[in-house]
Amino acid sequence: MAEAELPIDIHYDKLVDWLVDRQKIPSDWRKRLTQVQTRASAAMKTIPPQHTSGKDLDEPNYAMVAEVLDKLVAEGGAAAAKNFLGQRTGPARELEMVLTVYKKHALHWGEAGQILAQLTDYELPFLRKQMAKSSQLLEDLTRKEAEAKRGITSCKAAYATACQQLGIEGTNVRRELKALPAGLAEVFKAAVESIRGPLVAEAVGHYGDFVRYAHRPEGEGGDAESLPTVQEVQAAEESLAAAAAADVSAALGQRSAG
Repeated sequence: MAEAELPIDIHYDKLVDWLVDRQKIPSDWRKRLTQVQTRASAAMKTIPPQHTSGKDLDEPNYAMVAEVLDKLVAEGGAAAAKNFLGQRTGPARELEMVLTVYKKHALHWGEAGQILAQLTDYELPFLRKQMAKSSQLLEDLTRKEAEAKRGITSCKAAYATACQQLGIEGTNVRRELKALPAGLAEVFKAAVESIRGPLVAEAVGHYGDFVRYAHRPEGEGGDAESLPTVQEVQAAEESLAAAAAADVSAALGQRSAG
């Protein structure tokens, strides 16, 4: 490899100073760069917006101007037209002039070194912090999403249990709850049948014997009837007991509908 092709190890923030020391760029390159950037900004603002969309026209650089010029040339048309001498006459001519000024004193080298230092010292640390914050935010959101999904599963299970306890499907809770009293007649009928059954009758008899034994003086008669409502249901005819149960069910249904 020829000596001229050997890579040079230069720290990024010393690159511009190295270029000045080696007289690759003039010592007043910053002043000259400001002037050419001002000219570039004015030239870029004359370009059709579809070629400059998303670009900061107030802070142009060599690479941006070169990119826009390439687009104009590739598109052709009036913006990149040439005269009979082969010189461009449209907006592309001013961009070519700007690039010529850049290259005349290698100002684009100094500009590139300046941009490199700014990106390394400021933009990259900022982006790293933003990445760390975004990663932490993503972790937090993922955790909250998992918690929300667990909560949804738990609520669905609790809802299904509550509906099962109420004896409804849970599709239309309001309508299904209002329809519940319609089934009370069967519930009351079953209750009446249980009360009229032999087990309850035997239990009522034992209870009456206990009450008489515990609360009546010995030898004293004429004891009051125990559990009169239960005994009334037991003594009533089956049709009357069922009708009473239906009346109660209907009354509850009217209250529910109201």
